[in-house]
Amino acid sequence: CAYEHGQLGHVERSHRTFQDTTNKALYGKSHLSSRYFGMAYMDAVFKYNHLPRRSLDFKTPEYMWSNKTLDLLTTPFLPFGSVVMAHCPLGLQTSLSGRSFITYSVGCAPGYKGGILLFNPKTKRYIVRRTFKVIHGSYCAQYLSISDPVRSDRHLH
Repeated sequence: CAYEHGQLGHVERSHRTFQDTTNKALYGKSHLSSRYFGMAYMDAVFKYNHLPRRSLDFKTPEYMWSNKTLDLLTTPFLPFGSVVMAHCPLGLQTSLSGRSFITYSVGCAPGYKGGILLFNPKTKRYIVRRTFKVIHGSYCAQYLSISDPVRSDRHLH
């Protein structure tokens, strides 16, 4: 059949690119298992659709489809699976509990200005946070406020 995805080379190449990106996102992260494959795949597709391309005159596929743009200055793009310390709301804190807990970055939260989508491995729930700290080996970067301008010293790689 002429319209089967197996016959369309560019579709197969896109799937291959997403699979390779997903495998790379999960590789070497002992805290992530293969059950995170779907989340990593969706994160790769989201980033692919929201980053500008030279072939589209430096526009994003999302803009070409819906005329909407994502503000990249206020939306943090973190590597998938980054270990993130999420702030615990004051109402949930007790005198013996901590102020934050360990979560994993699983994508952006475009409906929340400056928000990031996190996965709590203990409760198996997704949460959105605007204030968080990224733990990357001995290097820590902190986003304190969404109103702060993005500076080069806050760029994560």
